[in-house]
Amino acid sequence: MPTRILIALVLLIAAPLLVLGWLSTSAIEAKDAAARESLQTIFEQRLSEPVVAVTRMLDEFQTTLLAAANQEGDRPSVLAMLRRSEPLARQTVWVDRQGRMLYPQRSDIASPQKESEIQLLQELIRGRPTHQSRNMDRSEAKTASPKLDPAKLLVESYWGVWYYEQGLQLVLWIPGDKGDTIGILLNRSAWMAELVANLPASGTTAGIIIDSNNSDSSDAISFGARTTLLDAEERRLYQWSISPALASSVATSDPIWHAVAALPLPAPLSGWKLRYETQQPLLSQGYHSLPIILALLGIGVMFLSLGIFLATSLQRQLRLAAQQVSFSTQVSHELRTPLTNIRLYTEMAESDIQSMPASSQTASIARRLQVIRMESQRLSRLCANVLALVQEPHSGPASKIRPCEPDACIDTCLEQFLPTLERLNFVIERSENARCDLAIDQHALETVVINLLSNIEKYAAEGKWLRIESHVESNELVIRIADHGPGIPRRQWKRIFLPFVRLQTGVNAPNGTGIGLSIASQATRHAGGALQIVPANRGTCIELRLPIEQES
Repeated sequence: MPTRILIALVLLIAAPLLVLGWLSTSAIEAKDAAARESLQTIFEQRLSEPVVAVTRMLDEFQTTLLAAANQEGDRPSVLAMLRRSEPLARQTVWVDRQGRMLYPQRSDIASPQKESEIQLLQELIRGRPTHQSRNMDRSEAKTASPKLDPAKLLVESYWGVWYYEQGLQLVLWIPGDKGDTIGILLNRSAWMAELVANLPASGTTAGIIIDSNNSDSSDAISFGARTTLLDAEERRLYQWSISPALASSVATSDPIWHAVAALPLPAPLSGWKLRYETQQPLLSQGYHSLPIILALLGIGVMFLSLGIFLATSLQRQLRLAAQQVSFSTQVSHELRTPLTNIRLYTEMAESDIQSMPASSQTASIARRLQVIRMESQRLSRLCANVLALVQEPHSGPASKIRPCEPDACIDTCLEQFLPTLERLNFVIERSENARCDLAIDQHALETVVINLLSNIEKYAAEGKWLRIESHVESNELVIRIADHGPGIPRRQWKRIFLPFVRLQTGVNAPNGTGIGLSIASQATRHAGGALQIVPANRGTCIELRLPIEQES
């Protein structure tokens, strides 16, 4: 098989398969993305319930601490009482506008803890935000014990975060009316315990807190599906199972977890988040393409094999057809010589008989010789048609322009068919308006006229009428040949000039090869002319136009 045909075959098969594969994978990826987004939305809705619980917990912390800090009495006593009575409060501090610590004083801190507590408070004050209220002097601050509006406190107070010791620390800052600020440092263990208490427990196995300094602890329980509390550094602080059935299956080694959805906690824990994870991805990624690729490859191999088989078979048939054409060409060439000799000796015999005395015997021999001459002419035309047909469509005989008398050429062609036409009782009409020498392609003219008359003899015999017109029009020789036969439907006017096209193919159809009009059309094109069917009231009328070359 030629390389070009093989490449064309591969491209013809590969291009549609590649487009089909791309469309299929794109559709699957779009469907997976939509399903993944839908699942993510569902799990985010599940995670929103614990987030709401944490938000409620922080609001309760704020309300409780604000109420404790707004008790009647002098400020140092209130803050000291708050620290002793409230488990959430690890330390309280009161500073003025300049950042001077008003409470606690060194005398308020026990000696063993004095230095560490002072250092803790200094770090805490250093990270506090500035306040733009008016100043108050130190003496006024020591005795001040204003009772602030609780609604105003709730609006103006805010959470702060502070990284110290084991990690994130929560501080509630309460601005005062006179430029002072109260800070309440929460006990990390207390608020972490409350945080875990507000998160769901595992289905059948309780969730566990993982020490932040040992996030890879072997005590971690692996669930088939779990929700994990992560800090800002992606360390697991707590986890619980969503599904009780999955919680009962504890793995012997920590599997690979796949994040499905995540939701951040509210401020001041906005750096933390809840993440839903599964041991197996809910939607496989990158695996859909493999079956499609394998299926398309299989289809491609199948079509390629079928294409190679068909191409090979077609090539074999083309070689056989080429051999048949070559054989027909050789046989036609070989037949032309004996046919020429037969015609020559037939004409010589007819000439000899004409010189002999007339008798019934010589007349009989003359009629038989006439039949031999007619059939040899017919066979010669058939060989010429075969040779003209097997030539390359665009490499026919070169146009030979030479002076000739068109009407004389037409008469010569018509003489070959006169015996048969007279026997069929044809009425022949001639309109001769080209009785002068014109520079035209005589071969094309004779080929067209002979093939048209041959078709009339075969297919229009029932009309018994033939008309041949010739005239010159605008440097063109125009010849019309009409008959009263069954005619050619208009939809077949272009198709009838194709090789091997026959309108009558029944059992009673006349013998023919279907190549006469195609040979006439081919000869006309090589001569630079045009051959077409023109409208007629009855039968068929075919018009030939040949260009006339002007003498220089």
